[in-house]
Amino acid sequence: MRKFTVFTLMTSVVVLAVGADIFVNDVLPDHKKPVATDSEFAFDLPDSLPSFDSSGLGSANVLGADVGPGLIEEELFEEEADLGIERGAPMFDEQDNVELLVEENTSTLELIPVPSTEIATVNTSNSSDFEDDNFVPFSTNVLIREDQIRSAGFVSGYLEQEPHEGFLFKTIYVDDLYDVSTTKYIIKSAEQALAKVYVFQVGPLSSLTEVYDVLKMRATEGLDMEVNETNDFADGSFYMNDLRRSNVAFLVTKIGAQIYGFSYPKEYHSQIKNLVKLLDMEF
Repeated sequence: MRKFTVFTLMTSVVVLAVGADIFVNDVLPDHKKPVATDSEFAFDLPDSLPSFDSSGLGSANVLGADVGPGLIEEELFEEEADLGIERGAPMFDEQDNVELLVEENTSTLELIPVPSTEIATVNTSNSSDFEDDNFVPFSTNVLIREDQIRSAGFVSGYLEQEPHEGFLFKTIYVDDLYDVSTTKYIIKSAEQALAKVYVFQVGPLSSLTEVYDVLKMRATEGLDMEVNETNDFADGSFYMNDLRRSNVAFLVTKIGAQIYGFSYPKEYHSQIKNLVKLLDMEF
């Protein structure tokens, strides 16, 4: 019994060894992937490369920088043409899209009523500016106006500016007064000159009283001239009497922040007196 068992084991070992040898040598090689050899990948290289003319490429970038938006755009247009889309046509109808959004939001959005911007038209006497309606403009000169000289008695008079020559009444030098600007006007009619007006505007770096005193002092320095300070008008006034021009009156007066000088034939004294009062009321 023991011999039979040993024999059986030995027989089994022999059978297994033979079966393993057959599997390894005959069966397993048929299931392995073929391994390529170096000879299969070998290929012949030419002795020299063919010549290549690169002049047609210009300055093309080797990194592909020459492929610009134009080339990509042309490719996209070709693809759109293949799909039946017209070149340059919008991909969707913007108006339909807006109308769709409005229809979706109208049901939930309540609009606030706004009053109409159309207003009643103001009668402007064929003028495009409503401020011009029944408006009579004054002269652009705010220091003395034509309506004032006419109200004073110069019914047909009008104003005209004259060049200032650096003198008051042609005898008193005033061109060196500090921070003072001088303007000269003539009141005239169609026939003759009626009066002359000098306006001294005193700046913040000077003093109105000091300028007035300088004019009064210089009025006494000329030959055959004297000063008569009456202070009959406005904030102070004086007459300069010139014996060589006895038929002409010369008046200097302070009115507001300005100093006015008037020269006129003495027969117009009433008109100048009225004009000074009107200017004093203005300033």
